[in-house]
Amino acid sequence: LPSSRAVGLHPGSTRSAKLGAGEVAAVGTRGAYRRLSVGLGRTRVVIDELGTRSRRIASSRSLVYLVHLTDLQLADVHSPGRFEFIEELRGVPGAGPLVPAQRPQEALAPHAVAEMVREIRRRLESPDTGAPLALALSTGDSIDNAQWNELEWYLSLMGGGSVSVGQGRAYEGVQRADWPVDFYWKPDVTDGRFQRELGFPTLPGLLDRAVAPFAVAGLPVGWVSCFGNHEGLPFGVSLPTEQYRSVVTGARKPFALPDGLSPIGNVEDLYRHPERYLEGPARGVAPDPSRRLIGRRDFVAAHLAAPGKPAGHGFGAHNLEEGTAYNALDVGGSRLVLLDTANLDGAADGSIGARQLAWLEEQLVAVHSRYRAADGSFVTTSNTDRLVVLASHHGLVSMRDRGPVEGGLEPDHPRVGAQELRALLHRFPNVVLWLSGHRHVSEVAVHLARLRSPRGVTEPPTDGTRTSGSRTCGQPGGSATAPTSGSGEPCAPSRRPSSGTASWPWPHDAPSPSSASLPPTALSGEQHTGRSRCLLLITRSRGTPQQRWSSGGEPSGTRPGAAHRRVQV
Repeated sequence: LPSSRAVGLHPGSTRSAKLGAGEVAAVGTRGAYRRLSVGLGRTRVVIDELGTRSRRIASSRSLVYLVHLTDLQLADVHSPGRFEFIEELRGVPGAGPLVPAQRPQEALAPHAVAEMVREIRRRLESPDTGAPLALALSTGDSIDNAQWNELEWYLSLMGGGSVSVGQGRAYEGVQRADWPVDFYWKPDVTDGRFQRELGFPTLPGLLDRAVAPFAVAGLPVGWVSCFGNHEGLPFGVSLPTEQYRSVVTGARKPFALPDGLSPIGNVEDLYRHPERYLEGPARGVAPDPSRRLIGRRDFVAAHLAAPGKPAGHGFGAHNLEEGTAYNALDVGGSRLVLLDTANLDGAADGSIGARQLAWLEEQLVAVHSRYRAADGSFVTTSNTDRLVVLASHHGLVSMRDRGPVEGGLEPDHPRVGAQELRALLHRFPNVVLWLSGHRHVSEVAVHLARLRSPRGVTEPPTDGTRTSGSRTCGQPGGSATAPTSGSGEPCAPSRRPSSGTASWPWPHDAPSPSSASLPPTALSGEQHTGRSRCLLLITRSRGTPQQRWSSGGEPSGTRPGAAHRRVQV
């Protein structure tokens, strides 16, 4: 942005400028279509819920500088296994959980991700400390319908290569001009429903260009991935029945529900038998065997075979052998623990199995010289202390789908959720950060523990599509957790309720944290315009323990026992 470059203030980031609604380009019968405008940037607000004195980030140096991406949801818009026709139910009582079933920009998603990659290539140094970018991390739902071709696009975008959504064919999805129903934006027509009612533009040839092959250079740094519900389940929630698998690779794309069958009031049936709702009238599309459905092992195997660093991109050969998708690796002087929170019994929200929980505790013990046992007593070890960063698709607030479900595919039972995970993390003070996605909501929440500790766990926001806030619950002092979103947390009475370790080089010439004394930590970030991207900085600071999150807005609100900051992100 010229204005930000002129003043030399983080050009191109939301620190200097942000996008918003601009002038009206066209007016429809139900709304106006606006152009984008550039406004003033977001101010940085320090969130310090542990009651410790804050210091400026200028007094800190980077421990790890990384990029966090989430919920890219690259969708095969030609797939016969999609349910776009459920849009016809929009506005019908009971249809709320089912819509939107299609979004106007879906065909453009690969190009948006390619632009995100190009932007990351331009930001290889921290704007605060100059530290080099060490790693890019994607926390799941990188694809939309658990299809192999979608995974191929994701791997090419991250690692470099060619992306061919249309396989050399013209656009065949529901936005084509001659599609039998008019529930969607059709950019090739002049008098479509979206043009008439919402003022959307006419852009002839846009869709054919969107699905044409294009090349991308890929990320210039190492990258790792997490496994989400959209990687393992059709549309992120359904069981992949054999009948549905046949539909997805076939040549028949439905444009309406079958006569006499509606998912309203039958959501569980839709999730257990999706093929039943794809038997309505249809148009022909080119069949494609690369649309085959994938599972955990397919996802891991593809990452093991992908070029680039680190080898396996977060996974090891043991994951393929065991059928697991959780692992740990060292990023600089910190331990990065990748969790698999997807429940393959057919559930959108997350949980982890008992075996994974035991593995997680082993990983935490290995990087603590002192921690609390389950009974509250202190345990001293000879282990070297490291700061711990957790990463997963679901955060604490969405850890609530436990199963099991008859006919489900999840092998790791019993499942555990937020309460058990929070209790475990509060015993290990070196856990400072949890990166997640899933809810497409920006919110910071701090959950204070009864067990006193100089550090805590913060889960920063990962998506700027909505405005939400931060909140705190529990008792003052001790470790803290801060999930991305508010509703559903058990501790908030005012709201609804053996794997290997890889090595990753220290990102710059600063010494690794010593085993004798880990420093206080701080968090900083850049929330950029574009889907689900944060540039995060974990820093070492001189002086008292602290936690920071860079966000916009002003603090307000209260909670019992401490200041409660509600922050627009």
